[in-house]
Amino acid sequence: MSAAQIWCYPLAMISLFFLSLACTSDAPTTTPSEVDTDTDTDTDTGGDTDTDTDTDTDDPVVIPDVTVTMSSTIGAVAVVSFTAEAEGQGVVQFGEQDRDAIYTVDAALQDDGSWRAVLVGVPSDSTGWLQVGIDEQYDATIHTYTTGPAPDWLSSELSGESSVQGFYALAVMGKARGAVIVTTEGRPVWWWSAPLDAPGILSRVQLSPEHDTVWFNAFNIESFGANNDDGMLVGVALDGSSEETLSLPTAHHDFLIRPDGVVALPMLDDREVDGRMVRGDSIVELAEDGAQRTVWSSWDAFPYLVEPTSPPDWWVMLNHLQWVEESGDYVASLKNMTTLVRVDGESGETEWSISENESYGTLTPDDGFYRQHGFHVPDDESLLLFDNDGAGGHSRVIRMALSPEEERAETVAIYDGDVSSLIMGDVVELSDGGLLVCYSSAARLDAMTADGDILSQLSFPTMVNVGYITHLPAIGPGAAVR
Repeated sequence: MSAAQIWCYPLAMISLFFLSLACTSDAPTTTPSEVDTDTDTDTDTGGDTDTDTDTDTDDPVVIPDVTVTMSSTIGAVAVVSFTAEAEGQGVVQFGEQDRDAIYTVDAALQDDGSWRAVLVGVPSDSTGWLQVGIDEQYDATIHTYTTGPAPDWLSSELSGESSVQGFYALAVMGKARGAVIVTTEGRPVWWWSAPLDAPGILSRVQLSPEHDTVWFNAFNIESFGANNDDGMLVGVALDGSSEETLSLPTAHHDFLIRPDGVVALPMLDDREVDGRMVRGDSIVELAEDGAQRTVWSSWDAFPYLVEPTSPPDWWVMLNHLQWVEESGDYVASLKNMTTLVRVDGESGETEWSISENESYGTLTPDDGFYRQHGFHVPDDESLLLFDNDGAGGHSRVIRMALSPEEERAETVAIYDGDVSSLIMGDVVELSDGGLLVCYSSAARLDAMTADGDILSQLSFPTMVNVGYITHLPAIGPGAAVR
């Protein structure tokens, strides 16, 4: 099921075409030597000595009919078609010449019996190589292709050496507005401009669970008025062949797509209090049949306190949302309340909340934060928070240890930045403990060690802002890294 099938809406599809590219079958000398075309048998017995041997018990797969075309809309995207007599799952492995990374993706079986795969991962203005196969058996022929240039509005500068593997998916605003996917060195592999009628702010780029569609959001953050009804999600086929838009009035700031295809996002919940309209917020799920379910509302969770907010009638401003897969819970940042909250995904009950305001928080933080946005929940006992303005004059990341029994959010570490991000800002913890920190207003991403040492800084000089971070190890259906 594609994420494009989540909602029952009439969607305007824009048909695009592909340009054919002549591909060669000469094996490039820079292709990684680890590429196998046979099946290995592991004869290790648990010791430190690796005695794996190639048994070559299967006949090699021969696939003579292979066609490579390049997308006419995204010049770094290649589309591979092939036919094979052998039974099994069609697969493609590919990479960039002179690079070690080898990516694999599943091909999709077409009505005519051929296989088709979309390759995203080789940067613009580069030479890529690929092999096609069935299951783990690859035809020995190595095909090469050349990617086209990136648009002039997409450029980057890297300081230091990136140690992060994979890709960043980001919303960008500046010389253009749109969604981009770049290598961790900043080299573009996918891009799309936002529709001309899209609202002004973009914040998040997500892939569908099947990795066949790229989704991004667009919204405004006006106070009460006509501009509140133009929130939308935009879905673009991975090969750039179609675009669709989904109108979501009152949606804003963030969204996520769960592995089961359910979309969750913040939506406004306006109510009248003592003759004054007050802007609350809710967490809403969209099921694949189009049904909406309100999981949680600020009105049910907290008392409304008359206090200065920005804008004056926006009480909550839910600006960042994360789903915890292990428990099904949601965690949300409530900027104007200076509060973080964890919500049971089924009952909607508040499990804990972090705030210096005793009327809002069940856990008191050691260090206050202000105008917070992005956060990351590595596990049930810790949280990383992008604190936009709690330190005054510059943004920072706070690592907290959560102790609901002690009603405390203990500060474990603070990573001070040298720049202020007035809007958005994000932090992601990687599997090795390293951190990605995004200073949205500065259009900069820092890769850091777990101790806070900066390894590299990636900036986008043609952009005014970049959105929240989505880190992708690989891209495409069944994508993996070898």
